[in-house]
Amino acid sequence: MKQTNIILIAILVVNLIITAQTPKFELIKNDLTLTRTAQPHQYMDKIGT
Repeated sequence: MKQTNIILIAILVVNLIITAQTPKFELIKNDLTLTRTAQPHQYMDKIGT
């Protein structure tokens, strides 16, 4: 029984290590900068029309 517990713990640890190093999605960085940010009147004026 003790050996089974050790094996299960080892499997869980290995699983945690493997999944922690696997990214769920890849972040792609870019060098774009916003020169002019959106102003509230640019999108709020369409509400209610």
